[in-house]
Amino acid sequence: MAEVEKKECLIHIQKNSDIIIGFWVSTDSLKKITDMELTAYGENAHLLVESYKKTDEENKDFSDKEYLEVFAVSRLHAFQLHALIPKDDIYKNVSVLKWMLVLISFIFLLLIAAQYVTTNHYVLKPLQLLKEAMIRIKNGDLSSRLNPSSVNPDFGEVYEALNNMSDELTKLKIDVYEERIKKQKFELEFLRMQIKPHFFLNCLNIIYSLVNAGRYSLIQTMVVRLSDYFRYIFRTTDSFVNVEKDLEHVENYLQIQAVRYPNRFTYKIRRDTDTKNIIIPPMMIQTFVENSIKYGFSNPIRDQLKIGIRVLEEEEIYSITIRDNGKGFPPEVLKKLQEKSSLEDENGNHIGIQNTLKRLELLYQNRAIVEFENEEGAQVHIYLPKHQVEKLL
Repeated sequence: MAEVEKKECLIHIQKNSDIIIGFWVSTDSLKKITDMELTAYGENAHLLVESYKKTDEENKDFSDKEYLEVFAVSRLHAFQLHALIPKDDIYKNVSVLKWMLVLISFIFLLLIAAQYVTTNHYVLKPLQLLKEAMIRIKNGDLSSRLNPSSVNPDFGEVYEALNNMSDELTKLKIDVYEERIKKQKFELEFLRMQIKPHFFLNCLNIIYSLVNAGRYSLIQTMVVRLSDYFRYIFRTTDSFVNVEKDLEHVENYLQIQAVRYPNRFTYKIRRDTDTKNIIIPPMMIQTFVENSIKYGFSNPIRDQLKIGIRVLEEEEIYSITIRDNGKGFPPEVLKKLQEKSSLEDENGNHIGIQNTLKRLELLYQNRAIVEFENEEGAQVHIYLPKHQVEKLL
């Protein structure tokens, strides 16, 4: 750096062989160029050139404001450039930038909120409704329907397909249910009509014996009871009857057996509740009473068979117990009864119990419970739900 024509200049000299080339630039020109760049930081920004000789501007007092000073040293170390930028101008620009960033962030948040609302309305909510409808259908509620017009066309088609599927499943369920009802009606009718012919034949033999013995009054009683017995069987076409009527039928049956086995057994029917509102499948109790009559006399220890019937209403069920003091169920039969396996053999033995258990299964949809045990004789405990599934006939 040197003074040329009373101006401080930056001089650069380059020697190339025998030729020396040099040029100089006024520091004032350099400052003007840099000052143009500093105007972006405000009119109070300054450029100072620090050299071996201080200029008047370099000696100016800038203590009236706070400045940010940035400087660079020349590679020739002949001078230094110092840029002085007022801090107020910098903070003013930063404040503007800050508000611009706040505005941009606010706009960005608004866009995110709008996107969420749009996505929730057109995608997430329809998917949630679709999921809930499918869960209800899975749980057996085929009445679930979705409104296709409330969503965009793509989801509308899916909703329409789901509604059609629900309609088809409902129709299929009704068809299967009707076929099942028909099948159950035929099965119940078949089970009801399976009356053992030997009982009727035994009754005729008893009447014949009474005729030979001349016991005409007992014959009249026997005929009346047989008439009531078969009238109940053939006229009872309902799936359920009042328990009191069925108990009357059981007592009629026991009176017939008392004629067949005079002084061989006694019975007691106990009602621990009001039976007028209790309904049960017809001839259910008789099946197990008949089993006591058939196998009770095989006990050689006791001379007289005792049969007890008890009807009890509990909180959610009706309890019916049939017991005797006979020999009890044979071990192999009791095991099959407790395991709910088939009892019927090739001779048709135990078909009555098997049919009764099947009827209870059909009528109560596996909600009825029958327990068998041997405790001082055979015992049968029947537990029926108060609200039966359905009256099939």
